[in-house]
Amino acid sequence: MGEMYEDLVRFFQESELAADVQLKFIDVFEDDLKGYDTAHTMFKNGFALPLVSVNGVVRLYGGISNSKIYDEVRKGS
Repeated sequence: MGEMYEDLVRFFQESELAADVQLKFIDVFEDDLKGYDTAHTMFKNGFALPLVSVNGVVRLYGGISNSKIYDEVRKGS
């Protein structure tokens, strides 16, 4: 999943939203999930990884589509 995340980072760095977007990768197998209750619950209930949140709300799961994430960020900004 790290490679998909790096592709997403590059995508946003090259977009007009670069100055307005902060991306963070959380490894659910290695990182502490305290403070990420919704993501932890969704993961435990079988939602496919990765979970993608925009402004703290999980919007997408099961894959990383740069264009879909871009659209969600545009809606939320």
